[in-house]
This record gives sequence, structure tokens and C-alpha cells, in this order.
Amino acid sequence: MNKRSIVIAAAALAAVGGLGAFLWLRPRSRGLATPVLVLVSGDVRIDASKGKVADVVPVGAWVRTGALGSACFSLHAGRVCLGTQAGVRLASLDATAATLDVERGTVVVGSSTEVVAVKLSGGAVQIAQGTTAIEASASDVTVRALDGSATVTAGSRPPAVIAATSAFGLADGKPRPSLPALEAEEREALAVARSWQGTAGATLDVRAQHGRVEVDGHDVGHAPASFLLSEGSHTVVIHSGPHDVTKKTLDLSAGQKAVIDG
Repeated sequence: MNKRSIVIAAAALAAVGGLGAFLWLRPRSRGLATPVLVLVSGDVRIDASKGKVADVVPVGAWVRTGALGSACFSLHAGRVCLGTQAGVRLASLDATAATLDVERGTVVVGSSTEVVAVKLSGGAVQIAQGTTAIEASASDVTVRALDGSATVTAGSRPPAVIAATSAFGLADGKPRPSLPALEAEEREALAVARSWQGTAGATLDVRAQHGRVEVDGHDVGHAPASFLLSEGSHTVVIHSGPHDVTKKTLDLSAGQKAVIDG
């Protein structure tokens, strides 16, 4: 082999090696097959463990929130969001369907391609390609169809299909009044939780110890809070008081771990 051939071969090997290193070091896509926490605000637990953003939610596990907590986790391209003092168990999951057990609080289910069956005390709800809020208290369960429709079964009554934006009470099977302000609030965290859709993504940790947090114009709960977001530009606003507002816009890259101290 002459000198020129050796130089060309060495250059080719270096190029291949550089490409290999790039592919190895580039953050890998997380995918959507495994449910993970995509939003954590305040007190959130997976079974007995403190929940952190990007933690896996195993089948059979309970996700619960405290007095100032809220959380969202992925179900493939769909999302499940919990308000304060709520509890939901991921009872089953396969490629096309999931089953949830709801014990208390407000749980908002945004179904994409999967069919989500929600089991409740005294009834059940089936959601397919729609968004439904379930408000479970000790005395009643209210089911609100926010987008699309949901099928509700309670007691010996025949299944009832409710369409957006109507609501239905499980206790007596009667309609409940539409509450536009509440329904808008129930959509807020879900909008941010849907930002990430299986890419490597970036995590954002808001470490302020009090105040309300907005991401891209959506109220997502109390600080401190953490999020798994898509790559790109995101605007975060922390409302610590009537005249104490912190606003930051970040350009997040794949695999980045960003922090806002407040």
C-alpha cells in the first residue's frame, strides 16, 4: 500500500470513528412504550417512593398526589394528569389499551390511539381518542367529557355516551352543569404534558419553593416542579406574589437538564 492510500484509509477510519462516537454520544429517544412521569409538582409518589420527572410508572403502581401536588404520566401518546390529593393505579397496559383504577381526586385522561378503561367505585368510564375529567369524591363521581366523548357505566343502568362538553354523575345518572372555568383549568397541565412525544427530550427543574408555575402559558401547579419537555423554546413564568413574577425563556436541546432557581 502506498503512502497516499494509507492517508485515505486513515481518513476513512477517522470519519467512521467520528460518526460512531456521534451516534453513541447523541441522546437517545426515550420512546413511548414505557409510561413515565412527565410533570411533577409538589408532593407526588409512585407507591411509597417520591416521584421524580422521567421516573417509570410500572404496571400495578399507584401514583398519588398530596395537598399541593399534581402530576402527569404518559400512556403511549396519551396522558393521565392528577390534581391535588388524587390517586390512580395503572392496572394494565398493552399496545392498544390501558386500564386505570381511580380512588380519589380529579384525574384527567387524554387518550390518543389507545382505549383507556377507568374503573371507579360504583362504575366505569371508557375513553377512546378524547379527553375526559373524572372528579371522584366520597359522595359522588362526576365525569366530564372535555373533548370527544366517553362511555359511562354505573350500576344496573345501561351505558351512557356523553359528548363534550357535557357532564354526568355516577350516583344518580343525571347530567351535571357545565363549568367552563373548571374545565379550562383541567386542560392546563395536560397541554404541557403532551409537549414531549417520545424524543430524547429535556428536563426542566423549577426549584422555587413557593408560587404558581406556568409553562408556555399554561398553569401547571405549585413550585417546586419538574417537567419532561420537547426540544426547543419554552417560556416559564413563576408567580411568587402579586408583584413578584419571574419569567424566563429557554431553548432546550436533546438530553439537556435545565434548572431555574426561582
